[in-house]
Amino acid sequence: MIVKNINKERAANLYREGKITLTEAAHRASLTLWDFQHYLIDKGFVSSYSTEDLSEELKLI
Repeated sequence: MIVKNINKERAANLYREGKITLTEAAHRASLTLWDFQHYLIDKGFVSSYSTEDLSEELKLI
């Protein structure tokens, strides 16, 4: 269990630093994308992704 927690922390740190994607971080943490997002929220992570960012991406699609 300690190893799993260490893996989650390492993955979260790499994601926060912008070194890996959210999907890669979830994979490294052995969690689903949904569960990893909840893990980040529980750890106090706040995304800089805004509704304006989403709107711009939707225009590109």
